[in-house]
Amino acid sequence: MQPNGDLVSKFTFGKEGKGLGEFGFIENLAIKNNFFYVSDTGNNCIQILEIK
Repeated sequence: MQPNGDLVSKFTFGKEGKGLGEFGFIENLAIKNNFFYVSDTGNNCIQILEIK
């Protein structure tokens, strides 16, 4: 995070869309046991992505 409050991305994943690894509107993220849990309210789903 920058001193002015702007977020700086260290990495990116996915793109806009409706398929696996694609997102409509990411509402929340959680990390547990080497997995990202992505709550996508734009597509009404939760995607689970393995961190490698």
